[in-house]
Amino acid sequence: MRWFTPEIEEGFAWFTWTHQLTETGWQRVALPRAGGLGEQPGRLMELLEVFRRTANQVLDERTKARQHARDVAAWRAERERTERARAAR
Repeated sequence: MRWFTPEIEEGFAWFTWTHQLTETGWQRVALPRAGGLGEQPGRLMELLEVFRRTANQVLDERTKARQHARDVAAWRAERERTERARAAR
């Protein structure tokens, strides 16, 4: 079972409210509080940035893993095709 501190739990909630998954990864689409960027709680903004970077790294790793799996499947299919062609000779 995973337990997070109240600060982390609050950060996760703010992340879901202020970020959106786009074609280029997770992007901030809103600020937590009214006002400009300089008026936001510094600790919360740092936490949201860590969450964003981490989420994008995980997304990038998953994308690379899926591409690798496709590459391996294509290589295996080509190898099988080549072996069948050799056996037919």
